[in-house]
Amino acid sequence: MGHKYSEHYTMRTYDYNQEGEIRLTSVMNALQDISTRHFNSVIRPSDVRNTGLWVIVEWQVSFENSLKAVEAIEVVTEPIYFRKFIAYRTYEFFSEKSILLGRAVSKWAYLDIENRRSKTIPESFSKLFGVENSTIKPKREPISTTGLTEVFSQSFTSYDSDVDINRHVNNVVYVRWAVDAYKKASLKAQGLETLKEVTVVYRKEVMAHETVVATVFKDPSQDHMVTTIKNELGEICVELAFKAKA
Repeated sequence: MGHKYSEHYTMRTYDYNQEGEIRLTSVMNALQDISTRHFNSVIRPSDVRNTGLWVIVEWQVSFENSLKAVEAIEVVTEPIYFRKFIAYRTYEFFSEKSILLGRAVSKWAYLDIENRRSKTIPESFSKLFGVENSTIKPKREPISTTGLTEVFSQSFTSYDSDVDINRHVNNVVYVRWAVDAYKKASLKAQGLETLKEVTVVYRKEVMAHETVVATVFKDPSQDHMVTTIKNELGEICVELAFKAKA
């Protein structure tokens, strides 16, 4: 495994939903932020000439305890895999009372800054982050709508404020769209009121001023839903799977 890194995040009033729980998007913003902070704390211009560009490919976030009335979270991250142009990180996040709130795994692609094509991760990164070459990458279940019933759809338009430094819609914005559609669908379908696990797979970028459609599919047993976000050409940009607590 790699070297661990931690950060403390104080929650603000805008980080809570109407039920008084920390928003999923706020948790994921913290996870994304600590990933960048850790990388920047280790990699200096003198370490490599061109550090390339990291782009998030997948998120898997699971929850162990309630996020209600939690005032701050402590996030611990650890890089666990560097191979070719793909990297993985793990996370644990705790309440101010040191209660484990959840875990996460992220998958990243390393791209060339100029042409945005896959770029081999420098060998020096493994040593700097303490990642062994023999590590095995995490596995996840594929997201599929097979056997699911479409229950709801909603269109969203991306704005300039949704675009980040990578010049496309920030990865957490897609989650916000999906959560909005998920909340309406769950009420409509009378299921999935409390999240246990969220998986996000990014497939295609969305730019500013584009319209997308989020379509929610429900499992007949009501233990999970899948949301697909498609662009105007009907291409899948993001897939999200939501699992409910028992």
